[in-house]
Amino acid sequence: MKQKLILAILLMSFVSLFSCACKNAAQTDTPADKSIVNNVNADRFRELLADPTIQLIDVRTAEEYAQGHIANAKLLPVTDSNFKEQADQELDKAHPVAIYCRSGGRSAKAADILLRRGYFVYNLLGGYKGYPYK
Repeated sequence: MKQKLILAILLMSFVSLFSCACKNAAQTDTPADKSIVNNVNADRFRELLADPTIQLIDVRTAEEYAQGHIANAKLLPVTDSNFKEQADQELDKAHPVAIYCRSGGRSAKAADILLRRGYFVYNLLGGYKGYPYK
């Protein structure tokens, strides 16, 4: 009798743990979190750009932008002293923003600024330098 009780408890524990693991796995397929910067790889970034509501922003300098950029990207240099004001004038908080820089440092800074101002942000990991779909 004790063995059956112990076996039943172990079985219930296993089922409970397994169902929690499945629940957590399912949560990874939910939409991105709007309270954090969503850092994405090049493949996912490219998929996002297929969405016509995405606002694509290049936060590099004008010189870097002129040397090459992702098609349809709008230049909004994070190093400009009026970056915040420009963002608020040119971007719509109702639509997600996809940003990139050369290698990821400046876009991380810009992403943080935009997030704090109420934007939903995707940041390209590795930046333009690591983006193979030019």
